[in-house]
Amino acid sequence: RPSARLALGGFAQGGAAALYAALGGLASAEVRSRLCGVVLCCSGVPALHFLGPRLQDACLRSRQVAESGGGEQARPVSIHMIYGRDDIEVKDNFVQTSHELLKRFDLPVPLYRFRGGTSEDRFPEDVRGAVLTKVVRALLS
Repeated sequence: RPSARLALGGFAQGGAAALYAALGGLASAEVRSRLCGVVLCCSGVPALHFLGPRLQDACLRSRQVAESGGGEQARPVSIHMIYGRDDIEVKDNFVQTSHELLKRFDLPVPLYRFRGGTSEDRFPEDVRGAVLTKVVRALLS
């Protein structure tokens, strides 16, 4: 469908791959034109510092397109960050630093935090249902 919107997402390394694919310049023009969001679930993004220059270029291009009144994508891609508090694998300072960095590029970056994860289940099922429902609603609005 020509009007279909796309969102990429993943848990842990899958979220890192989704972010890099969406914002690292790897997506085709058609995919970029349909992309509405990226969902990072408990994802440490080891290559985030590599994305900085690419994000800057992509955001400047998007801003120019929006100011000219047309083009690939009128709405910026939203980055939805979902992280447990006291996550043993992704430290809180990394979450905050990543959140601040992504916000600097004028992207909508909602940060969803939850309690209750364990070392065996970092993204518990009861949390998944509630938080992912919010994220999907936000992406569809």
